[in-house]
Amino acid sequence: MRRVIIVGAGPAGCITALCLARSRRVEAILVERRALPRPKTCAGGLSPWTLTLLAELGLRERVEPEGHPIRGATLANRRGEAVRLRGRHRAVVLPRSRFDAILAEEAVRAGATLREGERVRGLLRARGRAVGVVTDAGELEADAVVIATGAAPLEPRPHAAPREERFFGILARYEGLAGIDDELELYLEEEIRPHYAWVFPEGPSRANVGLCYRRSAGGASARELLDTFLARRLAERLRGASLVGRVVAHPIQATLWPRPEQLAAPGLLRVGEAGELVDAISGEGIYHALASGQLAAANLLEGGSAPEARYARAVQRALGPRLALGAALSVLGRSPLFPVVGGLLGVSPVRRAVEELFARL
Repeated sequence: MRRVIIVGAGPAGCITALCLARSRRVEAILVERRALPRPKTCAGGLSPWTLTLLAELGLRERVEPEGHPIRGATLANRRGEAVRLRGRHRAVVLPRSRFDAILAEEAVRAGATLREGERVRGLLRARGRAVGVVTDAGELEADAVVIATGAAPLEPRPHAAPREERFFGILARYEGLAGIDDELELYLEEEIRPHYAWVFPEGPSRANVGLCYRRSAGGASARELLDTFLARRLAERLRGASLVGRVVAHPIQATLWPRPEQLAAPGLLRVGEAGELVDAISGEGIYHALASGQLAAANLLEGGSAPEARYARAVQRALGPRLALGAALSVLGRSPLFPVVGGLLGVSPVRRAVEELFARL
């Protein structure tokens, strides 16, 4: 039986392991440096298309009931003018600590081996090909290695991402936040454009609050940006609320277009954020992680020569257009037109037209 080692038990790694294990033709070993469940800096939004993909994988009924149901979103501009977006589509918010643990449990149930608390120190190579990994416990050989380590690379990235595509997120959780409902809240703030700030409900009175931003020399720090947002938008609602845990910031590794060299090398496939499969405007990566993990497993199971190249082409076809759209919106968001577009939310006929459009979707 062939062996595949998957490094990292996030959504991309777990789905790769799950799909491989279900085949009963591959020994799937999932190596995670921390014990599960472990905290993860992520807003935890599972979009309608993410839920659809989970349904295709037979996991929606396992995941969806554990999340906070989302039935719409409110999009507000700098002046506080807002549009309410509600349609037939549904989403959920589920903290990544629980989401990842569920996926890992399902991978193990399918037959994968999970090695928790074991750090991978590097790759084993032979004749220019990845043939295993070196962990704290020793060397582990494999027919292929899948890297699913998120924004923290196991090895130097094969290229330097354009500076304008590197951005960061900062997130805090609050218990007792007033006004929590079944809607996501998105705020277009001038200081962080082309990105946004958010409030994602996780329960009747708990929510994660955060924003994405790009570093600039001499600019405000992440905490200063978050504090400004909280004071401007949520001061009254936070009265009586308490911070859960600590405020955390993290890098987000996005891409304009998935290139073969960032996705694969001989004996090696990169999935999810390890392959930079993150939307450049929204920072969304969960759907891309699940989809790329599914594609990685499918191409490894297909056999034949060059599964790595087939995988890279499959990702380009399946995810490239989505990522390119996010990149285009990112460029637009940095232009002088962005405040004008946001200002349209204050025009009543435009707001009503947008709300009516979403109501029919």
